[in-house]
Amino acid sequence: MHNFLKNVFLLLISFFLILFSFFTCEKNIAPVEYKTPKISLTVDEVAVTEAWLNLQTENLLDRDVLLVFRDDSVIYIGKPGPADTTLYDRGLLPAQSHSYHASLTRNNKLISESKPQSITTMDTTSHEFNWTIDTIGIYGSVLYDVAMIDENDIWAVGEIHTPETDRYDSLGNWVPPFNAVYWDGQQWDLMRIKTNACGGVDYPPIKAILAFSHDDVLFAHTDGSITYYDGNNFINDCSLITQFNGSVRKMWGVTGNDFFVASGYGFTAHYNSSSWQKLESGTDIDLLDIWGSPDGSVIWTYGYSDFIGTVLLKITGYKVEKVYQDIENWYTIRQDSISGVITSLWTDDSRRIYLVTPAGLYSARSNTTGEASRSWLANDFLPGFPRRLRGQGRNDLIIVGDFTFIAHYNGLSWKYYEELKSRIRFRSLDYKDDLVIAVGLDLNTGRAITMFGRRY
Repeated sequence: MHNFLKNVFLLLISFFLILFSFFTCEKNIAPVEYKTPKISLTVDEVAVTEAWLNLQTENLLDRDVLLVFRDDSVIYIGKPGPADTTLYDRGLLPAQSHSYHASLTRNNKLISESKPQSITTMDTTSHEFNWTIDTIGIYGSVLYDVAMIDENDIWAVGEIHTPETDRYDSLGNWVPPFNAVYWDGQQWDLMRIKTNACGGVDYPPIKAILAFSHDDVLFAHTDGSITYYDGNNFINDCSLITQFNGSVRKMWGVTGNDFFVASGYGFTAHYNSSSWQKLESGTDIDLLDIWGSPDGSVIWTYGYSDFIGTVLLKITGYKVEKVYQDIENWYTIRQDSISGVITSLWTDDSRRIYLVTPAGLYSARSNTTGEASRSWLANDFLPGFPRRLRGQGRNDLIIVGDFTFIAHYNGLSWKYYEELKSRIRFRSLDYKDDLVIAVGLDLNTGRAITMFGRRY
C-alpha cells in the first residue's frame, strides 16, 4: 500500500511539471515579425533588339508571385528565387521606346510594385561604304597595325621596302627599310622611327601602335622596345625588352602614361607614369590582342596555339583571371558558347565583351566562363580567317581578315562585302565616325596594303 501511494504521488508530480513546462514554453514563444516585401527593377544593358534587366527582391514568401511587364505585356512570371536575378528581353525593334516595371502579388492581391524604367533601343547603322585601296612599298612590305586620330591624322606601322632601301647609297651608308607610314589627309608619307638600338638595329619593324591624340602616340618595335611620340620628338624606351622575348603584339590603355601590353609567352604588363609592372597571366600562350572598357576597370586579352588551345583572360586591377580555355572544339559551331579559336576582341563597357572566331561574332557578359551568343549570316564558318575586330558600339562593328574579308554588323544584320574578295590579308583596322582604315598585305604582289572605307 505504501509503494502504491508513493507511485501515485510521483505520477501527479510529473503531470504537474509537464503541464507547467507546457504553459511556460507557450508564454516564451516570440511573435512572428512581419517584414515588408520589397522589389526593385533596373535596366542593366540596352542593345538594338535586346535589353537586360536586374530584378532584386527582399522578404518574399513562397506563395508570392513576381511579374515583370514590358509596357502592358508580361515578359516574366516567377516564384521567389535568387534575391538578385538578371532578366533577358529579346525580339525588340530598333529605335523603339519601352517601359518596364515589376509587381508582386500575394494571395492574388498586389502588395508591391517597382518604379517604371524607360528605355529606347539603339538604332541600326548603315552598311553602305565606299572602299578604296592603296599599295605601299615593293615585295616584302607589310603593315601590321594602324591607329587613326582623325581622318587627316593616321599612322600605320610595319616593314616597308622600296627600290631605294636595303642597299648601300653612294656614300657607302646602308639604307634601311621604313617602319611606319603617316597619312596627312592627302597622301601616305614613309617614315623611319628609330630605337636606341635596343636589339642591335636602329630601325626595326614596328608590330603595334596605340594613339590617343596627335601628340600622344606609342610604337612597339620588334626588338621589344617602345617609342613614345609627343608631337615633336620620338623618345625610345628599352626597359621592357629585358622582360620577355619578342615584340609587343598589341597595346591598349587610357593615356600614354597608363597602358597595358600583350605579347608572347603569356607576357602582359602595365605601364604607369614611369615604371613597368609585369602581370602574372598564368599561361605561356602567345597573347595576340588586348582591349579594355573605357574606364579601364576591365581589360581583356587572349591567345591561341596548337597545343594549348584558345585562352581568354580578364584583367581587373593587377589581377589576371583565366575565364575560358578550350582545346577541343576548334572546328565546331555552337550558338550559345564560344567555339573556335578567339582571333580578336573588343568592348565598349565593363559589362560585355565581343569576340570573333572563325565561327562568327560572339557576345558575352563580363562574368562569362565561355557562355556567349553567336551572330553571323549563316550557320557556317566565316569566308576568311578573321584577324581583327573593332567597333564604335554594339550596333557598329567591323571584322577584317584573310581574302579581303570585311564584314559590318549593325546590331541587327550583317553586310559581307563579297565584291572585294581577293588575296589580301588584313592584319588590323581602326574605325572612327564614318571612316574605316584596314591594313595588311597583298599576297599576290607581296606589297603592303591600306584600304579606306567611307560610309555614305
